[in-house]
Amino acid sequence: MSDIFIPASEPSNHAIRILPLTSDQWGHFSESLSASAQQWVKQSGFSAKAKQLCFVPAEDGGLDYILFGLGLSFDWMAMTALPHQLQPGQYQLDLSSQSLSSHEEYLTYLFWGLGSYSFDQYQDAPSEHAVMVVPAHIDYDGLSTWTSSIFLGRDLINTPCADLGPADLEQAIRHVAEECGATLHITSGDVLAQEYPALYAVGKGAQQGPRLIDLTWGDEDAPKITLVGKGVCFDTGGLNLKPPRGMRQMKKDMGGSAAAIALARVIMQQQWPVRLRLMIPAVENAIDNTSYRPGDILQ
Repeated sequence: MSDIFIPASEPSNHAIRILPLTSDQWGHFSESLSASAQQWVKQSGFSAKAKQLCFVPAEDGGLDYILFGLGLSFDWMAMTALPHQLQPGQYQLDLSSQSLSSHEEYLTYLFWGLGSYSFDQYQDAPSEHAVMVVPAHIDYDGLSTWTSSIFLGRDLINTPCADLGPADLEQAIRHVAEECGATLHITSGDVLAQEYPALYAVGKGAQQGPRLIDLTWGDEDAPKITLVGKGVCFDTGGLNLKPPRGMRQMKKDMGGSAAAIALARVIMQQQWPVRLRLMIPAVENAIDNTSYRPGDILQ
């Protein structure tokens, strides 16, 4: 997904105002509404309960603004429920009723972004979606980096193993490395079998062979951060075959690698002053006449 945010500096169509309110704030705010708006909201049953919406019309019959209920207290994570409840178009948050620190305000926009995610890789064309206008005092580039990186991780997790085996996971990391100017080293084949026999044993029965993907980036003298993410692209259980219920979600067994890749991309995009190393053991635990057997001793 892209374009879930738009900076306030760019020309845009009329952005619809969204007012998040707690149940305590609602009583005072409702008194400021016109008589017709009060009647509309009353008939709508809005009371600022958590995730409750009320679309308040303008005098010309169009949409004037949207009330969004927060329940007992302000919670920026509640914003994740909002984007997919709205029609495509541009929106802006009115946080004037809230007493938020700059960090809390940033998180409010970030969680809006995270709630905008949808997996559309197999659609002919991406679906239209709600777009949030980001005010000038909010770090627009930071929001874009975090959301795009987390969306990358989510896409990797959601892509089925038929299209995301160990070789495909390597290509995804290679793309990130090229994008961010990192160095990539791949250990596979006989060298992997000798240096990492357990990793090799788990993945040797699959069509796409196992590999250790090793990315490095940054000043060698800077403080070191090493991220290691489990990259089992699918886990049948091997010869110790899992039952259907236990196997159905094993495509997501590489979620650890997806999270590590997403964080590594943020670190590199934001130019953290560190020496980064990302290590992803990528395998598919498949069934074959070469699959390792329960009880085998690896040397």
